[in-house]
Amino acid sequence: MDAYIKTGTTKPEPTSTTTEVRITSQGKVRKYIQYVNTQFEENGIDSICIKAMGKAIQKAISVVEIVRRRIEGLHQITEIGSIEITETYSPQQSGLDEIVHQKLVSCISITLTREQDVDTTCLGYQPPMLSNEVQAGRGGYRGR
Repeated sequence: MDAYIKTGTTKPEPTSTTTEVRITSQGKVRKYIQYVNTQFEENGIDSICIKAMGKAIQKAISVVEIVRRRIEGLHQITEIGSIEITETYSPQQSGLDEIVHQKLVSCISITLTREQDVDTTCLGYQPPMLSNEVQAGRGGYRGR
């Protein structure tokens, strides 16, 4: 691969109608939790969508579970799927062909909402946690 240079990556453009948080593998779980809590508690947002791809999926699930244990009355709708990403490599030497590499990357979209008119028949629906399971405040997460 030393004879090639990456010239482009194409993936589908994201579409969003609600407040969206994109989780990356480099971000800190604590910061994502703090941001989502702020959106719900201080900014009064009723619905937020948390999205992640690839290795960041486990981090997104951790963020959602911690937030659900801190804020009472949150319905959860989870959707999983995959996105096709195309990478193009151009040759640095003459006589070589351009390489196009397509790969499927897993993705997850988790919507947390306080709204009561949620489709409870959806496959990824989870009702709010019981009030005795919700603990306001830090919740004991230490970032390990």
